[in-house]
Amino acid sequence: PTIDDILELSIDTEEITTNLVDNSFVVIKLKIQTDSKKAKEELQKRDFQINNILIQELASMEASQFTSKEGLIEVEELLKMRINEILQEGTVQKVYITNRVVQ
Repeated sequence: PTIDDILELSIDTEEITTNLVDNSFVVIKLKIQTDSKKAKEELQKRDFQINNILIQELASMEASQFTSKEGLIEVEELLKMRINEILQEGTVQKVYITNRVVQ
């Protein structure tokens, strides 16, 4: 797909700040790419569920998971899988971490 196609089928999450299991915290923002306009529309309606998934999954992670390329890829893949579990119209193709601060 072209960059225009990717942008047309993607949503941006709000910036979320949440605690991690090791008493640190992360500020994170995502771009979620879907495979169709219907999937994008459904994701926009399910934004509160996406935020819930982010908070639940991030709460069990440690700061070290956000400091390596491999760790970030694992986080993206996990979030993609969990979001796909709730989607009924299409699928998430890719989750991009567009901003992160760990402290």
